[in-house]
Amino acid sequence: VQWGNFSEIGGAAVMRAQLKRLLKAAERPNITVQVLPFSAGEHYALGASLTLHTLPKGNRVAYIEGARRGQIYEAADKVRNCALVYDDLRARALPPNMSLDMIKSVMEGIYRDPRYPSKN
Repeated sequence: VQWGNFSEIGGAAVMRAQLKRLLKAAERPNITVQVLPFSAGEHYALGASLTLHTLPKGNRVAYIEGARRGQIYEAADKVRNCALVYDDLRARALPPNMSLDMIKSVMEGIYRDPRYPSKN
């Protein structure tokens, strides 16, 4: 989510390190980084994080975490609803290559290392 990635918490150096870590993680074959831009508007996961897990025996669970609490869902219908929300978020998000470009752009702009001149 764009807001979570680009809201400065901990200072510019911390933000730069976190964004750099995201870019490094995106190099792994099992990780896809996508940014949900502000222009995606309101969505069902606003204000929460959503994680879907497939357990070793094949059953799926969903975990939703908000500001005050987290909730695990095991019932098939609840997990299916969470999966639909997840699919909707992925569809609204920028493609991976554009997401990485946006992260790089923010790093080079707002969170650039002050020891190095800007490319602008």
